[in-house]
Amino acid sequence: MWIVPALTMIPIMGIIDPRMGIRHASNAIGEALYGRTRQAVLRLFFGQPDRRFLQKEVIQRIGLGSGAVQRELERLSRAELLVRTVEGRQTYFQANPRSPIFEELRGLVRKTFGLTYVLHLNNAHKSALWRCSDLGCHDLFLVFT
Repeated sequence: MWIVPALTMIPIMGIIDPRMGIRHASNAIGEALYGRTRQAVLRLFFGQPDRRFLQKEVIQRIGLGSGAVQRELERLSRAELLVRTVEGRQTYFQANPRSPIFEELRGLVRKTFGLTYVLHLNNAHKSALWRCSDLGCHDLFLVFT
């Protein structure tokens, strides 16, 4: 009598992918090129390249682990993709427009991650969510909070 391990008796029904929702091709490209933390940091800085952010604000806006965000900020600063400025006890970061790949990286971020902006209308707790790409901006929906 042959004894077959129980695991070989279970039919293979397929693989369950726990990630629900629609996956866009551009998002898949971004995931293939960069990790989640780097995508979020690049999206924030290259989506608003003229603005500088406090380190604490970056961590809050991105909503990922503070250690991972701090490491990413340090890596991108060492690569001179971000400019790090210390004023007293405050540390600011901003996209580096003098980087030799600034425009290319900005375009790549736009094409792969997209840019999402929340516009506050008349200080009335109403926000319009816009998604922008090289093809222009499109109003997606109105959010009431």
